[in-house]
Amino acid sequence: MNVKYRMKFNKKDNPKIYMEFTDNPEIYGDATALSYWLIDDVGEFEKYLEIIDEAISGNIVQEWIGGNLYCAYLGKEYTFLQAVCTDPKEPEICSLPTTMLREIVEIWFREYKKFKEQQQNN
Repeated sequence: MNVKYRMKFNKKDNPKIYMEFTDNPEIYGDATALSYWLIDDVGEFEKYLEIIDEAISGNIVQEWIGGNLYCAYLGKEYTFLQAVCTDPKEPEICSLPTTMLREIVEIWFREYKKFKEQQQNN
């Protein structure tokens, strides 16, 4: 898959990295839910790749992962992300192919590590 994204950096008091998604027709709904899920729930927790691989391989039918601010429902074909602290009338929800999610999480870890290394060197 060809994931279209760009990395953004917040260099204020608490530096953060942000992955923004544009022109990805396979991502349905609010793509900011995916962006914030990576920041708030995935972070450095590389075990997510193992869990996603289990879902893709069919070893688990559906995996629910509750995080800090989002819930992820991983299935073999699709993953659904939903913010748990939003107005029920305007929920932050997105869905995308689970294989695409795996690619995104892999990119996230690579970019996150580079970002952390740069922060340590500054």
